[in-house]
Parts: sequence; C-alpha cells; structure tokens
Amino acid sequence: MKTKSHDLILPGLLLLFLALQVTAWAQAFKEPDANCCRTLRVVLYPFLPAHGDYFFQVQHDFEAANPRVKLQILDLSANYYDPKKADYVGASVADVYELDSILLADFISQNRIQPLPQKIPIRSQDYLKNAQSAATWGTVWYGVPHWVCGYFLFFRSDDPNADKLRNVKDLAGLEKIVGANHQVGEGVLVDMMGKLSLGEMYLAAAFDRYSDWDHVRPHLQPDQNPEEEIESDLWRLSRLSDANFGRSSRYHYADGFYGRQFAHGHGRLLVGYSEGLSPLLDEEKNACQSNECMNSAMIDVAALPLDDHALHPISWVDLLTIDKNCTGDKLNDAIAFIDFINREDEMLKALMPDNNTSRSARYLLPAKASLYANTNLLNAAPLYPKLRGIIEDSFPPVGTNMNATLRIYGATVDSFLSATNKSPRP
Repeated sequence: MKTKSHDLILPGLLLLFLALQVTAWAQAFKEPDANCCRTLRVVLYPFLPAHGDYFFQVQHDFEAANPRVKLQILDLSANYYDPKKADYVGASVADVYELDSILLADFISQNRIQPLPQKIPIRSQDYLKNAQSAATWGTVWYGVPHWVCGYFLFFRSDDPNADKLRNVKDLAGLEKIVGANHQVGEGVLVDMMGKLSLGEMYLAAAFDRYSDWDHVRPHLQPDQNPEEEIESDLWRLSRLSDANFGRSSRYHYADGFYGRQFAHGHGRLLVGYSEGLSPLLDEEKNACQSNECMNSAMIDVAALPLDDHALHPISWVDLLTIDKNCTGDKLNDAIAFIDFINREDEMLKALMPDNNTSRSARYLLPAKASLYANTNLLNAAPLYPKLRGIIEDSFPPVGTNMNATLRIYGATVDSFLSATNKSPRP
C-alpha cells in the first residue's frame, strides 16, 4: 500500500525538530573550545579568615567581568612558606604572585618577577607608609600593596589597667600589669609555636632592642646563634601565658583558637595579628548566648612590646607582583587582575561581614589608605583607625634569605623555649 505524501511530512518534521534540538543541547553542554579563553594563574596570599570563600568570590567576580579569561587560583595554604615542600610559593609557577614582603627580595634576586609595568598607575599617597616602603626595591616598584599585618596587643577596654596597657612601652611594663603569678585564665593568650612565627617574634624583639634595620641586621645572620637576651625576651612573654597554653601544637593548629578563647574571657590579653579578631567576632555572633562574649566595641588595642629598651614595631606587607615572563595578552590580563582585586569595592567585599555565611568582619588590614575612612567598614569594625595608627608607623624589613633565616632562628628558639619552660630560666 502506498503512503500519501502528507503522511510522511509530519513525522519528517518531527524528526528534524528533534535532531535540531539534540544539536542545540550538545552545543550548550559541550566542553568549551580550548581556544575560547586565556588562563591566568594566580597565587593569592592564603592565610586569611575563610580564605576558600574569599578565593571563590575573587574568581567568580573576576571571570564575570572578564569572560575571556579563566582564573586559576593556586591554594598554597598548606606550605606557602616552607621551602622543603612542593607547594612552597618559591617553587610555584604563576603569572601573578601575591608575596609576603619577607619573600620579595628573593624573587627579585632570582629574577622571578618584573618591575611594575607603566600601565599600572601607582601613587604613593594611595597606600599606608609602611606599605609603600615594602613595595619598592631602591626606587623601583615591584609590587602593588594589598594587605599589611603585624603583632598587636588586644585587651578589654574596661580592664582595670586599660590606660596603662594603652601606653605600655616595654616588656617589663607588660609583666608588671599581668603579674608573674597571675591566676589561670588571667594571662596572655599568645601562640608561640611554629618556626617562622617564632622567627618573626625574634626579629620583632630585636627591633625593640636595637631600634632600626641597620642595627638589627648584624644580629640576624643564618650562621649565628640567636642572642640570649632576645631569646630571654620571648621566654618572658611565654611565661605570661597560662601553663601549657601558648606552647601547644594542638592549639597552634586549631584555627582561631586563641581568639575564640578571648571572646569567652579565658585570658586577659590577646597577642596576634588583626585578623585574629575575626574568629573572636564569629564566636560572639554564632556561638555565644546573650552577652556571654565580647564584641568589637569592648576591645582596645596597643602595640606589642617585646623588649625593655624601646618600642619599635615591625610589619609585613602582601604585594601583588607579576612574573618576569608575563608579556602580551597575558601581561594585560595580569594587569587587569591586579587592578580588579585592589579596587575598593572588591576589597570591601573581603572585609565586610557576610550575613549569608554568618561570617563577621575579617579585620584584615588593607594597604589602601582610603578604606580606613570608609563609614560602612568602620561601623562594622571600629578598631581600624587605632590599628592604622600603630601599623602605619611600623618598619617593614625586606632582605634576601629572610624567610630561610627566620625559620632557622625560629627552630632554635623553639628548642630553647621547650627546654626552659620545663624548668626555671637558667
């Protein structure tokens, strides 16, 4: 039996429609063309509160604004500083490196990074004074300042000795306030573990003792042993913490432990970086009942003294630098990324509380000066003006082999503290 022509038309059209639909679906879900986009590899400084959320936010926002660029962020949070590990920042390969200023001179001497291109407009007055100093080698700018950090002394604004704490100038004064025989829970909350952390504390104490880089440098040589007087400074600080508290590997690796303890009043003073306030505020926001915990309005801050001679705080700066082999479109992408991540609106996203995730203000210190006058930020984190007043006048030491040297000193100090904390100071 013959089939009429119109009996074939409708099934044929249906098959054609289905074929076109399948093709459309395949086009929609196929792997993107390898030639459609450029990849930009970036190392971001990882030791930030909720750094994974921050990395995701940066990638999402940058790719949305730059659809022809795929951003690959290398997470080096496991071993950013450790030269013995594969994911050490010095062994990484990227187009943009966010470098702790402790590493800047090494990257320059090894010809790893290039001076900032003229396409990056950089004005000294846009940044904190210590950030400007750390970002230059001689008169050449090698990095765009992003974050700054250093040690602070935090205390309750209603502490009976609050006025003395605000003006404490030496370690002996701090010892007098806390007391050698303080009660449990009334000591200093301070993490004194980790080779690099102890090395940095040693350097900070050396600056308090010798006042400036020219006088400190001869006392910081990798072939010399740490000085007994400066080791003694760190031993004295460790003795102000409660027994088995500051010298605990367990607490050292528990993110935000000391800040959370301070939130509950389990310590009179807190020593640490400004971002150490973030877990304190998270605790108050998410884990406390009623008025059990402190809030940011109840906290005050001062510089941390680590010797008896004088107070000369130091600081570190995280710098956005560009790989020496970055040219052409890749260089333009790197410049676009640095401009993007250092924009005030993007930095505010990183700093402000996030109600969607119940995260409090991160309390990172921006290198960009204008943010310290941002009303929204100050309402969320009122300590910023005081923190700036301390950190901006600090000195950012930059020199070759500093990371390695401080790790050597820190390891020796660690052994010294382990021995002396088991018995009276020899």
